[in-house]
Amino acid sequence: MPEGRLRDKIALVTGAGAGIGAGIARVLAREGARVFASDVDAVASSQTAEAIRAAGGEAFDLALDVTKGQDITAAFRRIEEEQGRLDVVVNNAGLNVRADFRHLSDADWVTIREVNLDGVVRIARDAFDLMRASGNASLINVASIMGHRGLRQLAGYSATKGAV
Repeated sequence: MPEGRLRDKIALVTGAGAGIGAGIARVLAREGARVFASDVDAVASSQTAEAIRAAGGEAFDLALDVTKGQDITAAFRRIEEEQGRLDVVVNNAGLNVRADFRHLSDADWVTIREVNLDGVVRIARDAFDLMRASGNASLINVASIMGHRGLRQLAGYSATKGAV
């Protein structure tokens, strides 16, 4: 992979097992970052990291559930032990349950909120000291246009992305 603007930067991408997160991880690696591709699905994060390595980049897979404090603590401990700092965090993990607001169950609301909003807060808060060691770090929180313009079937998703 070519040396890019992020050469030698250390990056963490949550929700990197597929979709937008996997794409973000690939772009960061293409720009020279060493990427920790994290996802609640360990197989998916491993596949993203392997694809990056196959393309000549440097990547590490990381099983990470952003709703679990012990996962987050372990992730940052690993990054600190292996890299000593963290330069870029992309809070991308997210999910949706299709239901209009009056039919959104309490359990579904809690699940959506814990991933889409609380996960962003936990990752940002817990990454702070490790990012501070970088001296030049960036925190990117992925929201959605649906946070500004909700759809009936995306009530929970829209509310949490609007909060982000």
